[in-house]
Amino acid sequence: MMCCLEANSCSAVDVARSSSRTLQSAPYYTDANLIEVDFSKLDEDQKKTVLDHVNGEYCSCGCSLTLAQCVVTDSTCPVRNTNIAKIQSEVNKATGS
Repeated sequence: MMCCLEANSCSAVDVARSSSRTLQSAPYYTDANLIEVDFSKLDEDQKKTVLDHVNGEYCSCGCSLTLAQCVVTDSTCPVRNTNIAKIQSEVNKATGS
């Protein structure tokens, strides 16, 4: 049986399942870990929404880390500061700022 990748007939879900990047293996980082970002204006629901997003979106450098994981664990990433700004932007959007 040929996999969808070989048949060139994959859906986005199939590609995500076959990807070497898996969120199940990535730790979940909280506002306590992301000290570079100010979460103080968010209520708990807003905070969870932002944290779910940044723990699910991948760093753009191709390292296979999530945005949150990159900021917390990789001080040498060339786009770390951009990731910090993205996370802060998500916080600002959540508060309407």
